Amino acid sequence: MKSRISIVGLCFVILMALVFALTIKIDVVLGDKIYTPTPIVSVTPHPSPDPDSRDLDLLPTFEAVSVADYGDCELPCWWGFKPGETILAEIQLFLEETGFDRSWRESRYSDWTLEQYLHWGEVFILQFDWSRNVEGGNFWITFNFDDEDVLASVKIEFVRENSWLSPEISRVTLPYMLTQMNEAPEIYVHTDSLGQLFINNIGLLLIDDENGMMASYTIDILDVQPDPVNWDTLRFCFGIAETTHITIRLQSPDAEPVISHNVRSGIEPEEGPGYHSLEKVFGIDTETFAQFFRDNPEGCLDLSEYTNQEDE
Repeated sequence: MKSRISIVGLCFVILMALVFALTIKIDVVLGDKIYTPTPIVSVTPHPSPDPDSRDLDLLPTFEAVSVADYGDCELPCWWGFKPGETILAEIQLFLEETGFDRSWRESRYSDWTLEQYLHWGEVFILQFDWSRNVEGGNFWITFNFDDEDVLASVKIEFVRENSWLSPEISRVTLPYMLTQMNEAPEIYVHTDSLGQLFINNIGLLLIDDENGMMASYTIDILDVQPDPVNWDTLRFCFGIAETTHITIRLQSPDAEPVISHNVRSGIEPEEGPGYHSLEKVFGIDTETFAQFFRDNPEGCLDLSEYTNQEDE
């Protein structure tokens, strides 16, 4: 009986030591740039990703980093890294200590040093939910540096985040991004080859040259609408639960315009696929749209009084 109690006690001590070590690791690694995060207390059910997903063990660290207090970290800052200021060595240390460099260590480029991998602008990938048949991973991040090893730009991509990311991680959502801007950005709606909306999802493109940010958001409208969609009662909801794909590009506002020529040429095309203004597609101006989500970050915008889209 005593031996059984001793074994249980030993296991408890080891477990507590591991928890303590992990906490210390996050504090030490992130130092002055990232402070000890507040634990997430979820008020909604957490997604249940596939337990066999390669990087599921890194998800708690990922979520802790994503809600940490970075102090003065306004756009285009990401995870405390500021384009035009942060140097390569800082990002290299961060990736090593969080384990987010795993895709490099397990890739065909593992014979390169991590510094070389960063220099070449290669992508770091985390796979949190294999069950959604996502090729490669669910989180992608790429860092690009100038000749002085100073961060020039960052590209971040979330894939099927509604299947693995806690709803409380709101900093990546469209409403949160809008609250970080002094003025409403350019906002466009993605259309198909016929210049019409897609049947199952809606994609928005945000461009904010003032803050060095360009982002695209895709929502699955069948999550909030019946099939077939009733365009007269369409609602825009941009929480984690409704968003299926996010791409964010960040760079110093002092650099060249954040949007590429290829993307700009696809805005308001005379024909074919591209991006059209909110007002043209839905009858709502950008400022009204942006202000709604600033005031109601968890709300859904009812477009019934704005929409120009005819019933399908």
